[in-house]
Amino acid sequence: MLKNKVMYQPLIDLPPSDPETISLSMKHAQKLTAATGQKFVVYTVDQNLYRVVVHLQWNDSSAYKDVYL
Repeated sequence: MLKNKVMYQPLIDLPPSDPETISLSMKHAQKLTAATGQKFVVYTVDQNLYRVVVHLQWNDSSAYKDVYL
């Protein structure tokens, strides 16, 4: 029988709209997703942060090729 374990992740004590904060969060999400054997990251943000995430993806598409908003 498979067991699932869900845990809260540590908070990032930086401004949420800072691109560095979002980049750190997306990279962490990629690591967690890879550890579970999934191929794609589903990343959900509000409308204000969406603009920042799209900008990050646009500038470094190879780093975030598995991230779907």
